[in-house]
Amino acid sequence: MRFVVTDQGEVCHILGMVVKRDQSNKTMIISQNKFREGTLKKLNMENCKPVATPAEPGRKFMKLAEDEAPVDVQMYQQIIGSLTYVATATRPGIADAVNMLSKFMTRPGKTHMEGVKRILQYIKGTIDYGLIYNVSDSDYVLIGYSDSDWTGDIET
Repeated sequence: MRFVVTDQGEVCHILGMVVKRDQSNKTMIISQNKFREGTLKKLNMENCKPVATPAEPGRKFMKLAEDEAPVDVQMYQQIIGSLTYVATATRPGIADAVNMLSKFMTRPGKTHMEGVKRILQYIKGTIDYGLIYNVSDSDYVLIGYSDSDWTGDIET
């Protein structure tokens, strides 16, 4: 089987991401500004007040009580899905907060939506952030960290 391949030059947009290369400095920046702006607009939060962290320090989320009415489940799921994509593609710093709130996808409440809005406020203040890849002549050492505080998760 043969395929016709066309060279369309350097990639600049792919899957909602913007790719910028600077060959003289040997860097590549990947961001999702437009995608994030669209997510903010979906909740009418394009003019919200930015915050410094994606989650309120020490805040714990609980399952919704049986007598409480859930918020719009479909909207919550769509936003969590969008934030999961953003966290996976270009913003790993929000992954923990998104993961914490994704546990409540089937029956989210007002406090869970407040947590989602907090993440969006953080994104508003850091809208231009992305991933920067650079080449250097020095050797790199990969260091990983883990938070194994399972007792901090009160739901599981």
